[in-house]
Amino acid sequence: KENIVREKLKLLDGTIFGVVNGDIPELAHAENAHPCGKEGEAVYDNVSCSLLGTDFDLAIGGEKTHIHTRLVGEHIPVAITMCALMAFRLGVSLDDIASTAEKLPFTEHRLEVLNSGDIIILDDSYNSNPSGAKNALELLSTFEGTKVIITPGFVELGTASKQCHRELGEKIASVCDYAFIMGGEADAIKAGMDGFDNVEVVSGLDEAMDRLKDIEPPMAVLFENDLPDNY
Repeated sequence: KENIVREKLKLLDGTIFGVVNGDIPELAHAENAHPCGKEGEAVYDNVSCSLLGTDFDLAIGGEKTHIHTRLVGEHIPVAITMCALMAFRLGVSLDDIASTAEKLPFTEHRLEVLNSGDIIILDDSYNSNPSGAKNALELLSTFEGTKVIITPGFVELGTASKQCHRELGEKIASVCDYAFIMGGEADAIKAGMDGFDNVEVVSGLDEAMDRLKDIEPPMAVLFENDLPDNY
């Protein structure tokens, strides 16, 4: 984390106007930084997030508007707020900002919601970090039907790997009705699922998809990470 923050701060060197995520203290107090977040020059509040989208109030320069976007996840309000401050600084009105936010497209495979009638797919297959997975599971928990996850876990977590995968298992057990896990971290994930019976270690995505046929919809299925073959 320290290395990431250090590199981010280098981007501010020599800038005329640099917008940063004010919810991260190391960035919020940096020289030349214009922070956005729960506090700052642009502020978001009253956040509501589900598989149907994200809603929040946005305030900049004494003006306020309501934002609705199909994009989902706890990171969305601050991301849009940062973009909004830059746009506002360049002369875009809050009404136009709100209108544009409503039309924003999903980024493929990054908390992309695909609705297929009685089955909702939450495609987070390009994600590979614990905080993102927790965010995705929080979203999945808002669904009222059967909740399923298919995941191989994470990679490149170093000495934190075992603990992070155990915590992933604990979160899965608290949210999901069924879990299909695979890959080299399957045992570590399963270790965190004490008392959770509906978990199955599968050989890969094809087998997991085959198992889905035995689950009666309506259901929401979270695809959390899709590792390449070398993992």
